[in-house]
Amino acid sequence: MAAENGAAVYGDMLLVTSRQGYYFLTPDETRPPGELPRFGEPGADFSGKPCLFGDRLVISNRFTGRLSVVDVADIERPRLLKTYELEGNPGRVELYRGRIVIPAGYQGLLVTAENVA
Repeated sequence: MAAENGAAVYGDMLLVTSRQGYYFLTPDETRPPGELPRFGEPGADFSGKPCLFGDRLVISNRFTGRLSVVDVADIERPRLLKTYELEGNPGRVELYRGRIVIPAGYQGLLVTAENVA
């Protein structure tokens, strides 16, 4: 099983990311993570720190410099919308007026041109 990368609050659950996708943890869950259903998209890497903004999941990976934007309107069938490859090491992101604000290490503070909301 791949290592988990981060978690974001989704209602009364935690959405936990890993390379193969994400899964949910509830306060009363007793199964090991490897036995929980995972949701992802074939060929997409969901590793990194997740941030949820409505039906958009943004995952930043400090190690690879990748930022992924995922449509989670149907939480069990996520769709990868866009991937950004950065030279820096993106941290946890924020949304400002529909645009992603990315703290990217020595690259500084980046803002996407596209509205993702």
